[in-house]
Amino acid sequence: MAFYGRQIVHHPSTASYWAGESFFSDTSVVEDSTVGASRVTLKWSRTVPSGFVEDQAMTTLTLAMNMGPGDYQVLNNAAKADAESDLGSFWDNIKTLITPAWTLVEYAWHDWSAPETKLGPADRVTTLSAAAAGTGGRIPDQNAITVTFRTASREHWGRSYLGGFTVGQYDATYGRPSHATCDALATHFNTLQGALQANTQATEIVVHSLEHQAVLSVDEIHCDDVPDIIRSRRPRRPTYRKVFS
Repeated sequence: MAFYGRQIVHHPSTASYWAGESFFSDTSVVEDSTVGASRVTLKWSRTVPSGFVEDQAMTTLTLAMNMGPGDYQVLNNAAKADAESDLGSFWDNIKTLITPAWTLVEYAWHDWSAPETKLGPADRVTTLSAAAAGTGGRIPDQNAITVTFRTASREHWGRSYLGGFTVGQYDATYGRPSHATCDALATHFNTLQGALQANTQATEIVVHSLEHQAVLSVDEIHCDDVPDIIRSRRPRRPTYRKVFS
């Protein structure tokens, strides 16, 4: 999954924390005073009733340039452009699972480099208009399917929450994401990881810890059938109400 096996690359200031953590015995734990990564936020607009406004739906991924064993760095502008091309292909692969009421409209990039404790301001914003192409009924926008990025440290796994799936992506008997949908999402994330790694500047989906100043390689990608909820996607106001008094 990762170019150089399981890795935890951290700033020297957090060495004592990582020395006390539990992780796989084959994990390479490396100190690097310049470790960094870039977070890209994918944003979708959503079709809503006339006169209503809803926030954009979002999910995030953390990417890092893999400069060699034990060396993860912030993406430069060329690497971000290449990653956006890969993300476009990823969206083309999954958009048939998602209602056409959702349109991918933006990639927003924020960088982080140790020893900073916050992400920097957006340094690259790319706008687009790529509608989904799924067929079948729309379900509430707060419903989500979770993709988990497993790392060497159980306490530092990452997750991405995706929404907008059509009703056909759920099992009709139990209301869970179907096995076929889980298979498709895991496959397309795995394909995305491979495409990123094959870029001119090898790039990877990673997990980063601001608190503990580290970037961790993603060793497994999981998508299971436990449905999830993102409350921020819940409609703000009703369009209809029936009242008895």
